[in-house]
Amino acid sequence: MAGGQGREQRLRRFISYLKENEKYDIVIIDTPPTPSAWMASALLASDFFIVPVKPEPLSATGIDLLRVVVDRVKENYGLDLKCIGVVLTIAEENTIVYRKAKDFIDNNEYWKGKRFRYSLPKRTEIARMQDDQKLILDSSDSKLKHALVSITRELLDKIDLKGN
Repeated sequence: MAGGQGREQRLRRFISYLKENEKYDIVIIDTPPTPSAWMASALLASDFFIVPVKPEPLSATGIDLLRVVVDRVKENYGLDLKCIGVVLTIAEENTIVYRKAKDFIDNNEYWKGKRFRYSLPKRTEIARMQDDQKLILDSSDSKLKHALVSITRELLDKIDLKGN
């Protein structure tokens, strides 16, 4: 998908069609974390974005680089795109690395107050389930499922959509 050919607008038009026809209340688009036409297309189609971050030094630094990319897309296309927050993923909450990443986000001028309360815990089961096309909610791991449901509820609260 090359930029400048209007293709980056296709997803936005499709999402608009879904909104007009009341097919969905919310659409979640997952993109690779690297700047690309795919990411630009997703940002153009969105009202909000979430940044999933591994709690490690390079990923914590990478979110500031990502912010620059998002700001450039917002400026270039005149978007009113809002950051809902940062979700720590593949998290081992009892480690020093996790606490440092959490402190970085909580004390960073831009990201302060944007960290989701719950993080998605590290589980090798998630990778195994992906091989079998299964979802996290198919897991028997109650802590993992609780974290995902809690993150989803917080997301809905932040965008002012009340879930059941």
